Amino acid sequence: AGIGRWSWMLMRGKRDTVTRVITAYCPVRPSSSGVAGQHTVFAQHLRVASTDPIEAFWNDLGKALDSWIAAGEQIIICGDWNTPITNATIQTFMSTRGLTELITERHGKNPPPMYARGSNSIDGIFASNPFIGVRGGYMAYGETPGDHRGIWVDVPQETLMGFKMADTPSSKIRRLQVTDPRSRKAYQDRTHRLFMKHKIYERIFTLRDHVAYPMTPQWAHVYNKLDQDMVAHMKASAFKCRKIWKGGKQWSVKLQKGRRTINLWKLVIQRHKGREEALA
Repeated sequence: AGIGRWSWMLMRGKRDTVTRVITAYCPVRPSSSGVAGQHTVFAQHLRVASTDPIEAFWNDLGKALDSWIAAGEQIIICGDWNTPITNATIQTFMSTRGLTELITERHGKNPPPMYARGSNSIDGIFASNPFIGVRGGYMAYGETPGDHRGIWVDVPQETLMGFKMADTPSSKIRRLQVTDPRSRKAYQDRTHRLFMKHKIYERIFTLRDHVAYPMTPQWAHVYNKLDQDMVAHMKASAFKCRKIWKGGKQWSVKLQKGRRTINLWKLVIQRHKGREEALA
């Protein structure tokens, strides 16, 4: 309506997290109809709208909240409600929209007075379910400007702006096990055979005997090609060092039944061989 009843900030974070933080002020009905009453927020709103300002506030705020929540937004709404936040009417208004008063949820349902000359807790911070349980509390009079007690909540950034867990990199299985003498020897033998087959040693000696510093572009090309071939042969040798079972087939009941059948017959054969060795 453009009469300053609430303002908001909209924040977009990770994993499509959208949080709207709202500050609101609900007008209070003036105690007198004299000159003083004409300068209240209630009277200002009444001059703009023809309906009761308090009733219009709750109706319009309800529609706004419903549209924001329907859009998937998280809500934090802080307000001077000018009505006790433990009142059944405001509790129903908020709870039907999935909003909970954060500070009383943490510190109990008997909050202290908020207004310096009042006796009720008329200020409160309501929020969507993800924010329940955050740290929060009340401040002493005079710690903030004005005649109201300050209230606060400490919202984790991950809850406010969303959180995306870093992808866990998959570890690569090394086929060449340098700590295993058998694997190491197999790699060396295969690499030697490949080097002999592709005349790597001869090419190394030729390069050694003919190259001088600085290296010409032609010999640089020969050197780079030799290096590429050596690396390729070494990788091929390492690849042959170990057979890796990675589950290339999707699990199924049929596959599992087949595996169990194979394992059963392996055990039968193993036991049979053991008996034959014992009889021998």
